[in-house]
Amino acid sequence: MYEKSGPGTYKLNHIGWVFDANANLSGKIVVTETVIMEAGGNNYHGSFDFKLYDLSENVVFQTTGTLHATRVTAT
Repeated sequence: MYEKSGPGTYKLNHIGWVFDANANLSGKIVVTETVIMEAGGNNYHGSFDFKLYDLSENVVFQTTGTLHATRVTAT
């Protein structure tokens, strides 16, 4: 899911499920991002927050970081 939050700026929310080696549900991940598109739309930068939850909704791992990306054209 994403929403525009300003000129060239977007907030993204990703949710995924985590399974153990026996294919049992063991938690979920939630990644939120703020992405800022640069002029021309070929590059962006921003930040992210990653959280891993167990089945009781306790955070068992968390990290944050920055994003940088450049569009690649297939030939």
